[in-house]
Amino acid sequence: FGNGELEYWQKYPNFFWNRFDKMMSDLYENRFQVVLVLNWWNTQFPRFTGDGLRVFFIEPNSASRRLWRDYIWQVVNRYKNHPAVLFWELGNEWNLDADLDIDKRTGFKGDNYSTGELLDFVHEYANFIREIDPNHLISNGFSMPRPSAEHLRKQPEWSPKGADWTSDSKEEFKKNLIDASKDAEIISVHFYNFCDNEECTSRYNERFGIKGVYNVDLLNEVVGVANE
Repeated sequence: FGNGELEYWQKYPNFFWNRFDKMMSDLYENRFQVVLVLNWWNTQFPRFTGDGLRVFFIEPNSASRRLWRDYIWQVVNRYKNHPAVLFWELGNEWNLDADLDIDKRTGFKGDNYSTGELLDFVHEYANFIREIDPNHLISNGFSMPRPSAEHLRKQPEWSPKGADWTSDSKEEFKKNLIDASKDAEIISVHFYNFCDNEECTSRYNERFGIKGVYNVDLLNEVVGVANE
């Protein structure tokens, strides 16, 4: 998932695709199927072209978006009929950067983006894949929503008043999951039932009255939303 791979893809396509093809063949021959995460690192294409992350998400004609479309088209078109493909995944936990002041946290400029801007991009992304491959399911690759995801959506960290870290209600949690997944067939949550320091005890599991860092009952709430 680095810029080196994008260079191989453009400068040495035979080398790039031969390795990719071999991986897919090895998977199939060993009776594996794979979830191909098409753009794991959200800053990969923007960093490569010199765009900010927000430009990548909101500007269809930006250099990073044009490069991204070319890459996604090639990968999906090449493997859409490959028996090793189980489903497509758009990215990895992009929802966790939304509404945070990434500019201030990292020192880069132009990387702040809102949940709304991200979901507009997901809408385009998922539909673009479906145009190429209507047969495989799509996951957005999001993590479990932050405990205050909907409050941050209304009052992000970069706003004049700063972040609203108020904990979301069950209904707000449900709304966030549904809104994030409306353009995908799979509700994605990455569930971390561990905590390696005292400061993160409430980050993952302990909400809605659920107690215990290693308690997995929050998954029941997600399943309930999915079933409904």
